[in-house]
Amino acid sequence: MRVLEKERLRISDYFLLTALPPLLIGTALLQSIFDDLHARWPSGSDIPASSLKTTSRVTSRLTTAIELLWLTIYCVKASFLAQFKFYKPLYAYVSPSLTRHYWTCIGVCAISFLLTLIVPIVLCPNSDDCRYLTPRDTVAWETALGTLDIITDLLVISVPVSLVYLANFTLSNAVINTSFKSLSVFTVVITACRVAFQFDKEDGQINYRSLSIWLAIEAAVSVVMGSVSGYRTIALNLHTARKRRQPRHPTQLGTWVTLDARKSNEVTDNNIVARTNISG
Repeated sequence: MRVLEKERLRISDYFLLTALPPLLIGTALLQSIFDDLHARWPSGSDIPASSLKTTSRVTSRLTTAIELLWLTIYCVKASFLAQFKFYKPLYAYVSPSLTRHYWTCIGVCAISFLLTLIVPIVLCPNSDDCRYLTPRDTVAWETALGTLDIITDLLVISVPVSLVYLANFTLSNAVINTSFKSLSVFTVVITACRVAFQFDKEDGQINYRSLSIWLAIEAAVSVVMGSVSGYRTIALNLHTARKRRQPRHPTQLGTWVTLDARKSNEVTDNNIVARTNISG
C-alpha cells in the first residue's frame, strides 16, 4: 500500500516483508512431505528401518519448516511492536511506565523467539535421534512453546490497549486504533486450537502432522493480520472525512443569523445562513 502511494516504508513494513519468504518456503516444505507425514507416521508407531533414507529427508524438511514458520510468526509480532515509537527518545518520555512495559514485551518476545528456534533442534537434532519420529514424550516442550506464543500475543495486544487508554481518544477513534493494532487476537485463537488439537487421542502424544498444519495456518493468518493493520491510517482518514461532511445540529454550532441578500453588496444569491459565536 505504501509502495503504491510512494510513501516511505517503516520498520514495521520491513519486518512484515521479512516474514513472507519463510512463510512461502516453510509451507512449500510441508507440502512436499505431507504425503509422508500422512502415510508413514501413523499414531503410536515407529518408522521402519527400510525407510531410513526417506525419514532423513522428511525429518530435515519438517524441522526446517517448523523453524521457518516460527520465524514468520515472530516477525509479525515484531512488526506489530515496531508500529509504536517508544524506542525514540521523544516518545519514550511521554509515559515512562508504558515505555517500560513496551521494552518488557520486546524482551519477553525475544526470549520466546530464541526458545522456539532452539527447541526443534533439541527435539530433532538428526534423523537417528528425532523425537518427531517416535512416540517419545514431547508434550511438555510443545505445550510450553504454545503457552509462550499466547503470552507474547497478549503482551503485543496490551501495548495498543494501554496507549489508547492513556491517549484519551474519542470512542470511535479508540475503537479503530484498538481494532487494527490488536489483530493478534486472531492468532491467539488459532494458537489455542493448535495446542488443543496437537495431541493424539490414542496415545496422548504430539501429532506433528496436526501441529505443522496448525502452525502453517497461524503463520499465514499472522501475515494477513499484519498486512491489514497497515490500513489503520486509511480507516482513520475516512472516518475523519465522514465526520466533517456530516451536518451538525444548530445547537452545537452556535447562533445562526440570516442575512438578507438585498442588504449586502457581496451576496448574489437570495439568503445565506451565517454561523456566529463559534468557540474555538
